[in-house]
Amino acid sequence: MPFSEQQILRSLFKSRERISAVTWMVVRDTHVVEDIFQNVVIKSLTSEVSFDAEGPLLSWAIITARREGIDWIRKNRKLQVGIDEALVSFPLHMPFSEQQILRSLFKSRERISAVTWMVVRDTHVVEDIFQNVVIKSLTSEVSFDAEGPLLSWAIITARREGIDWIRKNRKLQVGIDEEILDLIAADWESGATPVPERDRIQALRDCLEQLPEKSRQLLNLRYTDGYDCGEIAEKIEAKLDAVYKRLSRLHAGLRQCIETRMIEIS
Repeated sequence: MPFSEQQILRSLFKSRERISAVTWMVVRDTHVVEDIFQNVVIKSLTSEVSFDAEGPLLSWAIITARREGIDWIRKNRKLQVGIDEALVSFPLHMPFSEQQILRSLFKSRERISAVTWMVVRDTHVVEDIFQNVVIKSLTSEVSFDAEGPLLSWAIITARREGIDWIRKNRKLQVGIDEEILDLIAADWESGATPVPERDRIQALRDCLEQLPEKSRQLLNLRYTDGYDCGEIAEKIEAKLDAVYKRLSRLHAGLRQCIETRMIEIS
């Protein structure tokens, strides 16, 4: 789940000294540092960027503060201690080397693979996707300077590849849509201790059994048979908008039912 405003504010003020230190290295003016920190806080609450962990939020805040400091320097046409833009723009943390990336990914291999398996339910596909994630981490233009952002990227990438595989193969064996997959993966991405997978799947099955027959048939058409919403609308002789609305209600109901079941189990 994306951070709430309270979580964003709490994280930023907890890291205020670190963000301010980065800014001060650029502008060398405590009043300007304070102004820039306030601007960063405002931007974090009003920008279109969302954060689901403290690491990405802090990285964004540091980069934003440093950029604002550089902009202030340019406008005031001075560098009080002789730091030129090349040095100011030098990263605070060196990017991970290939060895560090590989070591981190293989250390978290079980966690990444578990997220993927929740989507594809095929150990061979899970292995292929993990290898693809490793290759992408070494060949993509994205760089990482800490293990947290790397692991978050790897989990998101693995899950997306799993969903792509499902779409290409036109099947989703247990009838879970992407919103519910997000719910399942949230525990892993947050670093929380995951609930045993069999409990979560059993919760899903229990919730599916409670659905009316027509609702189960609709889910089977969408996820087991792999029809898109337009094709379903033709098959059941309904309007496309009505199919979307029915599926949306089913998604929301299943998600709430699973959450309730998991609370009861725990």
